[in-house]
Amino acid sequence: MQIAIVLYPGMTALDAIGPCEVLRYLPGSEIRFLHHAVGPVMTDSGVLTLGASHTFEQTPAPDLLLAPGSESDTGSTAAAVIPAKAGIQFVPCEVLVPGLRPDNGAVCGTWHTIVNSQ
Repeated sequence: MQIAIVLYPGMTALDAIGPCEVLRYLPGSEIRFLHHAVGPVMTDSGVLTLGASHTFEQTPAPDLLLAPGSESDTGSTAAAVIPAKAGIQFVPCEVLVPGLRPDNGAVCGTWHTIVNSQ
């Protein structure tokens, strides 16, 4: 299963690293950090960068595309970074995990926006 985590300027690093640390243990998982170019992307701290390992063009059809949270509106911010593709749909965390509400704090924050590429 190819799992792509979108990196964008201003994202919260923990919201990218936390899911990565969980999802990398799935049997057969391949984690990719995506951005428009391979290289560093500045997080919301203004000090810490995360490295994009692949571009969007190198990962045209991941099984799961995760957009980490940020202090701004994650959905709008991530949607502006992700190239327009047919079939991509933003799914709120409470849909994926029944009973989870947006006000549940860090748990929901980490999974704030997940994009289904199916």
